[in-house]
Amino acid sequence: MKINPLYLLIAISLAFVACDDDEKDPVTGGDTGGITGGDTGGDTGGDTGGMGGTGGMGGTGGTGGMGGTGGTGGMGGMGGDMPPAEGDCMVSCAAFAECAVEVCTGYESEAVQALTDGCLETCTPALAGVFDSKETCQEKVDFVSMVQPPFAATCASTTGGFCEGLAATCGDWTNEEVSCADWYNAAPAGEAGATEGASQACYSYHLGAAMSGEEGAADTHCPHALGEAVCVDAADPSAQFCADYETTCGAWEGMTSCADWFNAAPAGEAGATEGASQACYSYHLGAAMSGEEGAADTHCPHARGTAVCVNSPAEQFCADYVATCGAWEGEMSCVDWFNAAPAGEEGATEGASQACYSYHLGAAMGDEEGAADTHCPHARGTAVCVEP
Repeated sequence: MKINPLYLLIAISLAFVACDDDEKDPVTGGDTGGITGGDTGGDTGGDTGGMGGTGGMGGTGGTGGMGGTGGTGGMGGMGGDMPPAEGDCMVSCAAFAECAVEVCTGYESEAVQALTDGCLETCTPALAGVFDSKETCQEKVDFVSMVQPPFAATCASTTGGFCEGLAATCGDWTNEEVSCADWYNAAPAGEAGATEGASQACYSYHLGAAMSGEEGAADTHCPHALGEAVCVDAADPSAQFCADYETTCGAWEGMTSCADWFNAAPAGEAGATEGASQACYSYHLGAAMSGEEGAADTHCPHARGTAVCVNSPAEQFCADYVATCGAWEGEMSCVDWFNAAPAGEEGATEGASQACYSYHLGAAMGDEEGAADTHCPHARGTAVCVEP
């Protein structure tokens, strides 16, 4: 899994900055002992001996001084819990990058330079020394993961850091049907730098653009990174239509998905401005996207299959039924069933008539909570829309 270097540095923030605020400077002394003093001894004192004496120049956080706590003679050991020696950030960061690539599932060799650069931005010699004191790559990575949760998340990533970067930049993943990782990994890799098409490369390109820091970049590119508008499958007309509809007209509303609704319509003749066809829907969506004042307000309803993009009353009823109530189920087709019923009196709320079916379908399409659950069965010819 290749990681996009544009959002790598932001996702990990790297290296060793998150040390405890109350951890003392290891050079001057502290809770665990320093060069000039420690809990159990200083430079020349040790656990078992030193130059002798019980006091002297005390450390800033210890109880001993230049001498040990009393000894049995000799130079003694190094004394107490001495801090690791300071390290070389260049060397430590290079080692960190190599270990991250070796241990983490979220990084590949292409990420070494970005990892090193990110580390160097925040490394200090003292912290490099702590890092160097860890013996194995796993221990080194565990240390950085402990003090840098963003790095830990990317290290364990199965999407090369994409999902972690997406959450940090564009907000939480909201699709309850599939996880971000499953969605991303199901897409083809694509060609690096691709700006359109349903591929990991396109999603990653636009996420990197969203993270650029430019004004409005996230608003523009986050939808693309989520597989909308430009990052769609050109071979599936409904994908492009539905992505553009959501961007231009707002969230799709209906029991049937936008794609299922669009694909259920006949193709129609290119450029058609009326009739219930994909061509008509697409024409009016294009008009809604023109940028002209009021264009969206005028044409979005047509792109949704109302007003001009309709056919016969039966075809319109059936299109609206599928969009609002779900797939039609019955021995007869929806159109034949509707046409077989008497017209009835307009506005009728009961009785087996087209008027009653249409009234309750209109009610089902309303904004009231539970409207579809209540009225879709009536529009289907049950309960109130039946023969007396």
